[in-house]
Amino acid sequence: MQTSSGYEIADNEDNVYNTSLIAAEQYDDCMSNTSYLCTGSFDNMDNPDVSASPCSEDTLPIENSRQYENILSIEEPEYDEVESCRRIVQPAVEELLSTELSYVKSLRFLTSSVRSKLEEIPGIDVRSLFSNLDEILLVHESFLQELKQAEHDPEHQLILIGNIFQEYSKDMESVYTVYCSTYTRSTSLLKHYQDIHVAELIKDAIQSLSRESSSSQYTDLSFYLVIPVQRITKYPLLLQNILSIDTNSKDTQEALEGALNTMKEVNVNINENKRRKEVASKYLQLDQRTLKEKMSTLSTHTLTKKSKRLSLFLKQQAGMVPKREDKEFDNLSDKFHRLAAVVSQMEENVMSYVKNVEEYFLIQPETYPLEYLEGSVHPLNGYTIELCNSIYLAFKRKLEVMVLQPLTNLSECLRGPKNLIRKRLDKLLDYENLEEKYSETGRMTWEEEDIVNNYKAIHSMLLSELPNCIFLSYQLLHNIFLSFIAVQKDLAAQACFAAEEHASQMQCRTVPEANFRRWVEDYIANSTLLLNEFTKKFDEELPVPVPREHIPAIERQIQQLLKRYSPEKLYQLMSAVKGTREMELTLRSGEVVAVIQCGDTKGNKNRWLVDTGGLRGYVPCSKLQPYQETHSPTLSQSPTHSQSSPEAKKTAETKKHSATAQNSKY
Repeated sequence: MQTSSGYEIADNEDNVYNTSLIAAEQYDDCMSNTSYLCTGSFDNMDNPDVSASPCSEDTLPIENSRQYENILSIEEPEYDEVESCRRIVQPAVEELLSTELSYVKSLRFLTSSVRSKLEEIPGIDVRSLFSNLDEILLVHESFLQELKQAEHDPEHQLILIGNIFQEYSKDMESVYTVYCSTYTRSTSLLKHYQDIHVAELIKDAIQSLSRESSSSQYTDLSFYLVIPVQRITKYPLLLQNILSIDTNSKDTQEALEGALNTMKEVNVNINENKRRKEVASKYLQLDQRTLKEKMSTLSTHTLTKKSKRLSLFLKQQAGMVPKREDKEFDNLSDKFHRLAAVVSQMEENVMSYVKNVEEYFLIQPETYPLEYLEGSVHPLNGYTIELCNSIYLAFKRKLEVMVLQPLTNLSECLRGPKNLIRKRLDKLLDYENLEEKYSETGRMTWEEEDIVNNYKAIHSMLLSELPNCIFLSYQLLHNIFLSFIAVQKDLAAQACFAAEEHASQMQCRTVPEANFRRWVEDYIANSTLLLNEFTKKFDEELPVPVPREHIPAIERQIQQLLKRYSPEKLYQLMSAVKGTREMELTLRSGEVVAVIQCGDTKGNKNRWLVDTGGLRGYVPCSKLQPYQETHSPTLSQSPTHSQSSPEAKKTAETKKHSATAQNSKY
């Protein structure tokens, strides 16, 4: 067709054909330039030879189908998920490692450079300021070493970090609990040093160290002391930062979540321990207020609370309400009270011993001649003077420093826990009253919740602290006993040395040993004979016992006890007793009581249940002796008492002898 439209169509067909030919030629040129497809390898891609011919002479032409097969067999580069995750998480891990390294450097700077510098300044309690920083440094040096070793295993680094935190959580909680609880004391010391202008010396010392070392960042010691408190609270934030990045690994997520929860729990436990100590510290100190000051603080609320306590206590003692039992705490409380009694008794005995020794040594020495066979004499004044003026004074100083003062300090330290145990009983009564109220109403006010929390805080603190207190106290008591023995040995050694020195100057040293021994034996035999004659005469001529006069109130008390108990049940206190435990009585020396039971409810035979005529309670049996009938004419006239057993009469007769012997001038 010659129409214009037909021409146009023909032209279009030619254009399409020509275009396809051009495309085919371009494809052949492209394929000819990819010589590496002939072998199916990528060895020549790194350094391709652009000037090389499409195929060398030795290379056979390949078919188009072979070329397409090689194109399909080309592998795409794989996506490395582990490496990509590591690059994403790496900044958070680097932050943990870098801050940990900086923290360890600060601790080393504090414990080595700063502390040694401050020890040169007089009047600074360096030990209280730095608390247990040495233990914290040891934990974190090992912790940092473990974190660095985890870098050698990039694939499992996050899992290892989580496991390391869980492994060191107990050690961190232990050391940081101590540091955080003493941090307030450290800051109080710094404030005190500012008041007495010692803080300027501390600042100057740190500034001089900062010029010498690059580890110093601050010039104020308070900034360094707060770093451990800030560090332990930052670990959950660092772990949360790492955990916020999606690692697509279940094991990694579990390890990091476990570490995060563990470190959160560590911080909660540290805060709870600090809160308990703050609650308990209010009751550790004894109330120094006067009776007038205490009365001025009374209110209706206080009276109501105390009356409820007393009411519940009486109901429990009467058996109307069951008493809450806590065997673990009761055992600890018994051990502590036994310890307190041992310390108190030892302190009393040592003071009595010092008094007796002092009275013996401070007697004015008299001249007593030593007679021996030749009849000459030699005075012993030199030895007694040296013993009193030199040896005893040195012994007394050692005894005060090594025995008496530690005993007094230990006794003072035990007063706080003893008062806390007593307050725990008061809080327990309040707690039981609130439990009864809560079971009825199901509601509890904020103030009542605070009472419950205070009781739980004191109770848990006593359970955790009393074992250590008892253990350390017994260790100190053991060392005090060893010191007492050493002081006694030293006294004996010095006295023997002085005696030998003075004996060497006596004339009797020239006497033959056989003659001297015979003279000593004869002298001892004569002295024994005189003593036996005196004892016999003393037994035959007993002095008339003098009855002890009682005040009318004690006479009435004895008469009341005799109406309810037989005379054999009456005992008298040899010395005053002070009750320190529940149901223990405080009585004066010489008071008369009636023994109800020779033991307590737990089978302890050392505490007897007694009746004073008004109160009933426990008294140490070692403080009691049978009441003597010669003390009171009224008691001796009692028909019941006149029929006492022969054993009782024998005991009373023995008491007479001992009492009369004490009054003898010999």
